[in-house]
Amino acid sequence: MQLPDKIALSPFVRIIVPLAVGIILSSRVMAPLWLVIAITAGVYGAAWLLRETDAGWWYVTAAVFVTGVLIMQLDDTQQEVPRGERLLMVVQIDDTPYTHGRWQRTTAHIGYFRSFPRRPEGPASSAYDPSMSLTPGHAAPPMEYARSRTIRDTTRGNYPKAGESPANPGKWVSVSEKIQLYIDTCYRIGAGEQITFRGYLNPIDTTGSSYGRLMRSRGMSAKSFLTPGALIARTTSEYRSAGYRAAQVQYGAVERIMRLDLSEADRNLVATLVAGERRGIDPKLRNDYAVTGVAHILSVSGLHMGFVLVIANLLLGWIVLFRRGHLIKNVLVILAMWSYAVVAGLSAPVVRAALMMSFAQLALGTSQRGNGYNLVLGAATLMLAIHPGYLYDVSFQLSFVAVLSILFFYPRLYRYRKRLGKIPNGILSCVMLGAAAQIGTLPLVAYSFGNIPLIALLINPIVILTSFVIISTGLLWLLLPLGILNPVCSFVIKTALWIQNGLIEWAAGIPVAAIKDVRMDGMSVLMLYAALGLLAVWIKIREDARTEKLAVTKKSRIFAR
Repeated sequence: MQLPDKIALSPFVRIIVPLAVGIILSSRVMAPLWLVIAITAGVYGAAWLLRETDAGWWYVTAAVFVTGVLIMQLDDTQQEVPRGERLLMVVQIDDTPYTHGRWQRTTAHIGYFRSFPRRPEGPASSAYDPSMSLTPGHAAPPMEYARSRTIRDTTRGNYPKAGESPANPGKWVSVSEKIQLYIDTCYRIGAGEQITFRGYLNPIDTTGSSYGRLMRSRGMSAKSFLTPGALIARTTSEYRSAGYRAAQVQYGAVERIMRLDLSEADRNLVATLVAGERRGIDPKLRNDYAVTGVAHILSVSGLHMGFVLVIANLLLGWIVLFRRGHLIKNVLVILAMWSYAVVAGLSAPVVRAALMMSFAQLALGTSQRGNGYNLVLGAATLMLAIHPGYLYDVSFQLSFVAVLSILFFYPRLYRYRKRLGKIPNGILSCVMLGAAAQIGTLPLVAYSFGNIPLIALLINPIVILTSFVIISTGLLWLLLPLGILNPVCSFVIKTALWIQNGLIEWAAGIPVAAIKDVRMDGMSVLMLYAALGLLAVWIKIREDARTEKLAVTKKSRIFAR
């Protein structure tokens, strides 16, 4: 199949580009929202009427562009909770908090809030008494109602609506806003829990710094601090969100890991690598991983999902011998990845990685060549349509670029492997998978984090290999926590950690381990990716020419006979 034919099989290539451009340029559009909606409807109407003309595709492109502008403006017009005002808030914890100094940092969604003044004014008969609405019989509602219902005001007996002014401190207001929450280490709060606390929302500058733009890309423009004594209640409800249930599974996985015959530092590191529990990792070791450019190992991401993908494909390869075996195998592999996502806590980066790698599995297993890129681009288009801010999210960018790089470079690297048996080939496949992902992500890492980890190019294959051994052995222990396997799993993990940590500590001490303070603008990154794209096109053209030449040679031999 020639390159133009392959592009024709990937219509999302022509959809995601104008959509992304519309999202980027939406900040320059000063028109009111109603006018943007009217223009979008008009362009779609013109695209439908002219769909069979030569200009039809240009109208479709324009329609996708204005869609990007519209969804970004709709995303920016969501109601926000007041800033700088003392509030009573009901929030649900989204991700497992991880400790950084005094604070545990996580993300949370505010479902309800109301004003919480220190000294209410007015006659005693109508004064607001917070304790009246915080008794067990009048607790704040479970968060599953936060986006669709209102809460009864227990002090006045009325029903406030979403968006209503909270001037009356007795009124609850229903909202849905994502914030960054800092929890004092005196609390032990997990993902999925619903809490009521008093505090302030501090705005985050989402335009003046790279950190602010990152927070904006993740849908957050404010942060709050849960200080000692500020926690009012943990909302009790029969309802348990998916995040809460995943947190319970993650907690059980960490408990099993803690049974291994390892030192406390090693157990904490294994819990980080296997289950995504980052609260107990040593700060010095974390810094060594960051300096050497392998900090991505410490966060469950596409690489970890890639390990699960390879392991599941190797273990389930025999299923293809049966009828509809390819379909069954793909379904089971995807189920295995999502099961691992649950073990890792179902945090937002884990869910994105599982989604992208699920489409990568479908892409690698599809019977029609060229469909793989279309599936991945379709997944990215869907995610941007749901939350356009993902376009500025570094983790989304890295996941997307890594999967595309794996789809193109991994099969070409895999051709040069030698047949060494199932287990050595599986290990070699994981090393090649990491190398393929690194080819595509290196420019973005240099731009986003301001350094080029030179030593990472040398130690990454070894770190990927040892991480694969640690993660696969850890997963084996989670599936079969038998006493007879404890010494074996502990020895394997201890040996792999000794090699990995020793190598990273040695590499971190090298003066030229990384080029620091790299200054790259967006145009430089685009040029690097343009050059990488041209390289991929050149490789593909050479492969097509070689394939065509072999086909002509084969035909000539047939006619010669």
